[in-house]
Amino acid sequence: MRFIVLLLLGCNIISSQNIHYTKIKNKKDKNYTEAAYQNIKISKNKSAILGYEVSENFGGGIYKICYSPSNCSEDEIIKQINSAHKIRIMVFDITNKNIALAIIKNKHKDIKIITDNRQSRGLNSKIQIIKDEGIKVCINRITRIQHDKIGIFDNIVSVGSYNWTTSASKFNAEDSMFINNVIISGTHEARFNQLWSGYKCDKSVNF
Repeated sequence: MRFIVLLLLGCNIISSQNIHYTKIKNKKDKNYTEAAYQNIKISKNKSAILGYEVSENFGGGIYKICYSPSNCSEDEIIKQINSAHKIRIMVFDITNKNIALAIIKNKHKDIKIITDNRQSRGLNSKIQIIKDEGIKVCINRITRIQHDKIGIFDNIVSVGSYNWTTSASKFNAEDSMFINNVIISGTHEARFNQLWSGYKCDKSVNF
């Protein structure tokens, strides 16, 4: 049995429930299986079946759950950025240009962002552009990584695996939950304030 498993792995064939996917060998798509690549192409269509949203009263203030690949999370985050007065963001990075543009468009509002040191220096990161617009951005240089994916928009909170990136909308299997609950938003804002203080974000060197 062990020999058969090793043989299958060596042949670059993945078998799951009698379905076989052959790995793509070109440079662009080398990390995806053929089936995954087909799904990525499908996901660019608005009628993609891989990503969807569920909007109903789940209880506890949850009013929407989004699954990617789709624009559901991206669109709802932008909607909340445009409508909220006070915005607090804790994210690994922001590479999604539509979300970045929404933040910049609303730069006159009370916006603060905490993000990761290493990721914010990436080639596709929009953090520096956001900072250059005068928006308060704090770079985490204390903990190993800043891996939160949380937005606080007045009393509404977005949480989940969804990174604020282009890949999260177009390619990845992600989720996000939107909650309208003053207790939950207050809890997350208290955590934000703790990090803001702990990272000494009010010192200009950290912006």
